[in-house]
Amino acid sequence: MTKLSVGIMARDEIEFIQPCILSLIGVADEVIIVLDSRTRDGTKELVTTMAANDPKIKVLIRNWDSGSGQKQFLKEQCSGDWILFVDADEIYDDDIVRVKDVIEKMEANGKRVGFIRTHHFMFHFGAEDATVEKHYTPHRLMKNDDDLNFPSGQTHARFNYAENEAYRIDEFRMYHYGSCKNMFRIRDKYYRNSKIDFHTKEFNEKWKGWNYSGTYPCKSFKPEDHPLIIRKFYMFENLQSEAEE
Repeated sequence: MTKLSVGIMARDEIEFIQPCILSLIGVADEVIIVLDSRTRDGTKELVTTMAANDPKIKVLIRNWDSGSGQKQFLKEQCSGDWILFVDADEIYDDDIVRVKDVIEKMEANGKRVGFIRTHHFMFHFGAEDATVEKHYTPHRLMKNDDDLNFPSGQTHARFNYAENEAYRIDEFRMYHYGSCKNMFRIRDKYYRNSKIDFHTKEFNEKWKGWNYSGTYPCKSFKPEDHPLIIRKFYMFENLQSEAEE
């Protein structure tokens, strides 16, 4: 049976890291969390408590050097045959139970890298990023091979692979909530993206304008289409039944 490691990098992610972990714990053989040593918002205490109650979860603290340095360290801690790399503000839907079937299909077709169908949300849960028709987040699911590594010094960590080794995953979906946080984080993300070549300078300027003017290209997203765990954590879906008890 294929062993799957879930690897999570985090710093000050108290808003979403608990539902993030809970959305994946059922399919993971291990969950390795690498915390930036600068974490101050209670994330460390939360995940340490979760680890104390679940032997699958392991928490490590590391000084930040770069996104790729942190992710390479995370990879080296994972013992699974495959690794699902996750940011702490990303949640998976219930179809994640199909992940090992997807891995079996990928292995049968010589694929080692999975790009995951993603819903990005801007400002609030009802506004989905509409800059492209479909988003696929790269470098998330990968075979834990020795030659797949993250070059040092990158902010958005990416590894080298042959184009014909990649597979676009539609069997399950990821929901990214990082841009639902406050404007200070949007400001910091703009400054960070401006220093790297992840997007063009022209796109970064458009991104800044969209965010600060509230005109980011979005399409509406129904509350009931979010993963159940997000609806329970943030949309008060369980309050009516609790009030009736």
